[in-house]
This record gives sequence, C-alpha cells and structure tokens, in this order.
Amino acid sequence: MPTFSSMRWDRVLWGVCAVLALPTALRPGSALAGTTYLAGMVLIAAGLWWGALRRSGAARRGWSLLASAASCWLAGDTLQRVQAALGLTIGAFDPPDVLWLASYFGLAAGVIVMFRARGLGPAVVAELRLDTVALTAVAAILCWRLMMVPTLQEGHRDLRTFLGLLFPVGDLVVMALLLLLVLAPGRRGMPSLMVVGCLAATFGLDCLYALSSSVLPQLDGERLDAALLVVNALLPAAALHPHGGELAEPPPDGEGGHRMHRGRVLLLGVPLIAVSVAPSLPAPPSALDGTVTALAASVVAASIVARFYRVVREREQAQAALERQATHDQLTGLANRTLLRDRIVAAVLRTGPVGDLDPVPVLLYLDLDGFKAVNDTWGHAAGDLVLQVIADRLRALARTGDTVARLGGDEFAVLALAMGPTDTDRLAERLVRAVAEPIRLDDGTVTQVGVSVGVVRAGPDVGQDAGRNAGQDIGQDAGPAHGPDAGAMPDEERILAAADAAMYLAKAAGGGVRVAAPVRRTSAAGTRKVLPPRADATTSPRR
Repeated sequence: MPTFSSMRWDRVLWGVCAVLALPTALRPGSALAGTTYLAGMVLIAAGLWWGALRRSGAARRGWSLLASAASCWLAGDTLQRVQAALGLTIGAFDPPDVLWLASYFGLAAGVIVMFRARGLGPAVVAELRLDTVALTAVAAILCWRLMMVPTLQEGHRDLRTFLGLLFPVGDLVVMALLLLLVLAPGRRGMPSLMVVGCLAATFGLDCLYALSSSVLPQLDGERLDAALLVVNALLPAAALHPHGGELAEPPPDGEGGHRMHRGRVLLLGVPLIAVSVAPSLPAPPSALDGTVTALAASVVAASIVARFYRVVREREQAQAALERQATHDQLTGLANRTLLRDRIVAAVLRTGPVGDLDPVPVLLYLDLDGFKAVNDTWGHAAGDLVLQVIADRLRALARTGDTVARLGGDEFAVLALAMGPTDTDRLAERLVRAVAEPIRLDDGTVTQVGVSVGVVRAGPDVGQDAGRNAGQDIGQDAGPAHGPDAGAMPDEERILAAADAAMYLAKAAGGGVRVAAPVRRTSAAGTRKVLPPRADATTSPRR
C-alpha cells in the first residue's frame, strides 16, 4: 500500500475534482452543486500552491503565478455565490467579473515566466512571436464577429457591458499562451500536455459559453461549469506531477534550433484562409466592424510577411556560411587553397605583357620554422593560437585587394597584386620580421617561430617556366608537385609549385626568403628566356 509521501497526488487531486464536478453536471444550480464546485476550486488553488512550493527557481515563480490565477477564480466564484445567497442586486459593476478578469494576468505571467526560463535563442523567440501574433489575430477576428458584436447589438453601453467584452480578450490571451506552448521547442511530457490541454479546453469552453445563447439555446450554461472544473484541475495535476518543472527547463539538445518546421508553414496557412473567410461571417455592416477586421487582417499579413522574410534571410545567411566554409580556413578565417587558386587565375588573366621590372601579381609561399616544437612542447591548443596570431599579422600587412591564405598545417600564402621587384623584396622581409615577433600563449609563456618564404612573380607565362626552373633546382626531394612534371599542371598550380619550390630552397638554406627566377618575354611568338637565380640577392638569413 503506498505511503503518504509516495502517493501520486496529481492523480488523486484530479480524480477528486472529477467526482466533485458530478453534482454540477447532473443538478446544476442546486446547493450540493454549489458546495462541491467550490470545494473543487479550493482543491485546485491549494494544489497549485502546493505544487509551486515543491519547485525552485523559475518553475516556482511560474507555478505561483498560476496559483494566484486559480485563487482569483476561487475568490470570484465564492463572491458570486455569496451575492446570490444574500440576494444582492448586481448593478453595473460586478466584483466577481473583476476577479475573473484578473486571473488572466496571473495565467499569462506564469506561462511567460516558465517560457523564458527555457533559454531559447532570440531567433527562436522572434519566430514564435510572429507565429503567435498571426494566429491570435485570426482568433481576434472570430471573437469579434461571433462574441463581441452580439454583445454590442444588445444596445447597452454601461460598465457591465464593457467588462463582458473583456472576457473574449482574455480568451485571446489564453489562445496566445496555448500557441506559445505548442509551437515552442521544449519537453513534451505529461505536465506539458496537461497544461496545453487545460488552456485549449478552457478556450473552447469559454467560446461555447459565449455562443450558447445564440448557437445552442437549449444548452444549460451552468453544466459547462462541471467541465470547467475538471479542465482546471489539470493545472494542479501538472504542478504536482513528478516532472512538473519541465515547463521551465531548456529543450533537449538539438531541439532548440530555429529552423522552421514544415508543419508550421502549413499552420501559417490557417490565418490566410481565415482572413479570407472572416468577412462572410454574420455581422452587421458598420465602420467599426470594418476597421477591426481590416486591422486584424493587416496584422496577420504583416506577421506572415515578416515570418517568411526571416526564413529567406536565414536561408541566404546559411548559404553564405556554406560558401565561406568552402573557401575559407575554419581556424584562422583566411582564404583556403581553393579560393587562392581562383584568385591566382583571376590575377594572371588581368595581367598583360610585362617586363622584368613591371608591377605584376606576386605569390609569397610561407612555411613556419620551429612550429612542430610548439605543438610538441605546449600542445595543439597552443599551436592553434600561434597559427591564429600569425594569420592576424599576415592579414595586417596585406593591402586592400591582396589575398592571405592558409594552405594547411603551418603553410600560408600571400597573393599581392601589382607589385614590382623592389616592393616584393620589402614585403617578403616585412613578413619574415612580423612572423618572428614573440607570441604570448594563454598561460603567459612566450614562444617564437621563424618562416621560410618562397616568392614567384606570377605574370603571364611566368608560372610554367618559373615552376619548372624551381623544380629543377631542388630535384626529386621536392616531390612531384615541384619536379620536372610541374609543366603539365594548370597555370595556377604551376605558380603555387614554383613558390613552394622556392620556399623549400629557402628552408634548405636555413630559412628566410627565396625568389624564383623571373621570366622575360622576348618576342610575340612567346620565346622565353629563363635567367639564373641570383644567389646573392634572393636569400635572406632566418631571423
């Protein structure tokens, strides 16, 4: 037999409220029905307060606000029955109506507090707001046509009529809260289903009660109180459930994204259809009716347009991110080999016939010296930091229009546009000095690396001969990309191979800069003369 502490009080409370609702369903208006109904409302309010005290943080605050809403229900129902028992005449101001209307504030505040505690991203929240506004605006048109207009047709313009018009507004609040919980990412356990079921049934019962006089005149409205008691009992049952705090918990991993599910696209079609159908609903033609309907329709249209604008924008941003990922290095943000090859091709195609001293595109191929020791000594995290620092330094030296790339590992490249031999030498030396500057690691340790730089002037016809020449200088040790077969490569690969081969020569000489032999065009037929490298001017000592 279960003990007091192990009993499922959520089930017990809901079952007791269901039994207490029977007299209201069978004999509405009787003394027994009134007593059992109030007893049920006492249990609902007490159960919510008890459930709130069992929680902590946002869950406690949220359930406490919902408990305050139930307390308003209880106070309003009690006051109504006291007025009836004492035979008090209800004038233009009805205090129970004020208490029942106040309950909507507690209901809305409680759901919003727990919704915010889920920690959803700004993009998700913005999308949910737009969807909720669009669907609630449609519900507003229906409430106006079916519930408010009939009240205004009665001709009364007193405070009691005004309070009566506020109840459909409160129902719209319930509708918005329902949509927020249904559409938002989050856990879908039994407590969440019970709260959603309570809000959905409450909205439906309120609408049925408002329409009963015109649509179902034979329906006794007091019998609906029995169903309302059972429905309201779902709230304390959710609060007392062992997992009652799930409404304020972040969604499971992977479910908090801001992608628009195709089901929500179909759901947004409902407002569009409803806006088209709403004018056919019965309502007397009036300027006020036209204004309200047009305003709600404008809100629906604006919300849906904004919603799909966000979808298109996010799609464009995702496409741009994919394109950048395909052309840029993820660690440093520099261009990768693919983008560098494209830039080399574009630079060479834009360059006409040139002489030895004319400005041409220049490719500088860099390989760090001593980088392996950084990884071996301080780990790969330190190595990544060094690569990022070097990338920033290279980027700072590049001019507008130049391309700085990471080719993989500790190899970088700089494609400088329209640069003469003297400027090329200066840039290469500046790169060597910048890389050699000390680097402070996260733990305060200072490290330093050097660099070997291979340079090639990448004008028309330079790639093939320079690549072949550099490959012959270093022979088979450079690998197939730098050997005699380099002439069979595409132009951009020949240029890369030439710069890479020159870099290997610089590294073999102890670091510094090595410039591949320039090429001189001697005739229109394309006869080329390869000048030997100047050993005294093309290699700089490692710094």
